[in-house]
Amino acid sequence: MSQPAGTAFLRWRRGSGAQSVIRAARIVAEVLVFWVCAIQLAPTGQRWSGFIEWWHDTAWIWFLVGVVVFSVASMLRHGDLIAMDATNAILDKIQDALFGDSGDDDAHHRVTLFKRERKWLWLKDASGHRRRPGRRWLSVVARSGYGTKNTTVRFRCPDDTDQAEGVAGRAWARSTALPVQDLPDLKSPRCSDEDRRSYAKQTFVPVEWVQEEQPAARSLMGFRVDDVKSAPWGVLVIDSRSPTFDTQRAQEEFRAYARVLAQLVQSM
Repeated sequence: MSQPAGTAFLRWRRGSGAQSVIRAARIVAEVLVFWVCAIQLAPTGQRWSGFIEWWHDTAWIWFLVGVVVFSVASMLRHGDLIAMDATNAILDKIQDALFGDSGDDDAHHRVTLFKRERKWLWLKDASGHRRRPGRRWLSVVARSGYGTKNTTVRFRCPDDTDQAEGVAGRAWARSTALPVQDLPDLKSPRCSDEDRRSYAKQTFVPVEWVQEEQPAARSLMGFRVDDVKSAPWGVLVIDSRSPTFDTQRAQEEFRAYARVLAQLVQSM
């Protein structure tokens, strides 16, 4: 029995091949818009070939085509909204199970989902160095609670896992959880340079990043998230302003939702 067209489309969109097509469409659209703008702004004259003149005369059409392709590809790549809502609900449940009785603000205890993906931009790593386009990074795709969702935090995650940044980057390289507890309180007036160096070493980031970002988390725990084919997809990180939290309970909560997350991340 044949599948409904909508179901077949959703299955195709969630596949790795579809994601590659969507990413390629975004890149082609970006190049097209850039090329059209360059042609339109360039002066015309006898030195232009007929082909270039044709581009110049029809630039507005191709500009609209590029914008439409980019917009459609962006919407498709954003993933299924239902899957995103379900993912946020899971992160909220994990947060509530671990810290619901603390009485603190949601922002004091967070559960964040990172996706490992290739970025075609010149981005700064935690050391402040610009990295060439095409490198792999861990970027935030979902976070528990209602605050601190809008973040540009990302960590470099190359194939050489010794160079991976942050607890997120190091957790991606492990099949087991990575807990880090009892970190120095960087918000304390008594915080020293030694505390910052200790924080940086324990969380696998440069001390310069610690000095600039002044993270409030004093305990973290990272879990690698695999997809339905058991291939590494990203990382789930729990961070808290408390010096410690129940890591055993955290592992139990993650295991309880790991298979569901493996299904949901196919749409992201």
